[in-house]
Amino acid sequence: MKPLGDNNRAWLGKATGAALGLLGGGPFGLVVGAIAGHMIDRVTERAALPSPKSLSTAQETAFFRIAGYMSKVDGRVSEAEIQAATKIMVAMSLSEARKQEAIRQFNFGKQTAYEYSPDVTSLQHALSASQKELMMSWFVGLSLADGKLVSEEKQLLHNIGAAFSLSRWRLAWMIQRNKPVSEWEQDSQHSNKYKRQQNSQQGRREQQGSQRDTKQRSEQNQQRPKNSQQGPSADGKKNTGQQKYRVTSQEARARQELRLDIHASISIGDIKKAYRRCMSELHPDKMMARGASETAIRAARDRIPKVREAYEFLLECRAK
Repeated sequence: MKPLGDNNRAWLGKATGAALGLLGGGPFGLVVGAIAGHMIDRVTERAALPSPKSLSTAQETAFFRIAGYMSKVDGRVSEAEIQAATKIMVAMSLSEARKQEAIRQFNFGKQTAYEYSPDVTSLQHALSASQKELMMSWFVGLSLADGKLVSEEKQLLHNIGAAFSLSRWRLAWMIQRNKPVSEWEQDSQHSNKYKRQQNSQQGRREQQGSQRDTKQRSEQNQQRPKNSQQGPSADGKKNTGQQKYRVTSQEARARQELRLDIHASISIGDIKKAYRRCMSELHPDKMMARGASETAIRAARDRIPKVREAYEFLLECRAK
């Protein structure tokens, strides 16, 4: 039987815990078992990683050159990235002489003339699978040290991950695990803050919206028999009995941003559902998992504020 790879082992505890939990406690047991399995996976994964001291001098040299290149790829090296590189030196337990050499190689990697591909190739052939996993976690942590992951850094991580035979799913998981407060989480915090601000008025809005919808449906029902009579209308077209819901041009644009029908009556629930659907479709990690291009992901990030603005505008319209 073929042994499990590192990527599959990362899910073994979760799958086993979820299965045992489902058998013992139903759906609730499944959730508890999956959480317990995840904790076991984390402990096992950390225990399986090799010691940072196991790298050779040549491997340290290649790593810090690439690290310097990665820190400068977005145009400047931040103080947070320098601190992250220093923490890696501490984890390696470098002597003072080796630390100075690591700094020299880090600065060498920042130079414009430096080409990282040969060093990646040398590490590809020299490192074991567990050493590649450890080094990749350092690269991910370094790229996220300044709190953001630019497209150049992400492309570099993908190139190194491919050379290290690391799947895109595994890399995406490592990025998500090491990511501090991402744009997506900031957007979620903004949404939660808005919900708290509107919580005191929510019940009254929903009640008013329900009453308004009932009144509109009643008016439409009263007009339908008159409009559904056979025969042409004044402009010569046959009247079908359908009545359009009129909105302002600004509300129409907001509805189009959330992909809502501009001719139909909508409730607060419809607006929230459309907002959640759009934000889920625009989630950077989900788009990357679907194989979206960098251009598409950047366009999605640019669209998120517009979707949020349309969502808040439509809620305000319902409150009036």
